[in-house]
Amino acid sequence: MKKIIPLLSLFILLIAIFLMVTPISAAHRLYDESGILIKHFSYFDMKAWGYISPFPFLTGVIAIISLALLSWDQLIKELNSTLKKVTIFFSITCTCASIYSVWILNYFESVTVTSVIIAILLLSTAILQLISYRIEMQKNSVD
Repeated sequence: MKKIIPLLSLFILLIAIFLMVTPISAAHRLYDESGILIKHFSYFDMKAWGYISPFPFLTGVIAIISLALLSWDQLIKELNSTLKKVTIFFSITCTCASIYSVWILNYFESVTVTSVIIAILLLSTAILQLISYRIEMQKNSVD
């Protein structure tokens, strides 16, 4: 049980990053003479960084940092308590940035199914990391 929850969190984060790479992962409202246009971008598209909002790109970068820390923790060497807290912080920040950039900045008008799935996956990753950390701290306090 101790290893299953973090590995599940790692797998879910991998799925979220895969969805972030797709070209329909983030939708943004653009204004022109004819009215409002809704354009779809990848989280890692630099056009969205320059023209619309830097938050999807930052969300993707934070997710990759979190993936690197989780991978290091699960596959190479177990992290200490402070770095596990940092990983949890990155996951929560990533979830908040995803919700803010794709939903709130667009006034919920251009929400896509992919962006909802990404937000749910990021939230579930953060929750699983919190649960795993809590279980580990309880086992360490008993020992």
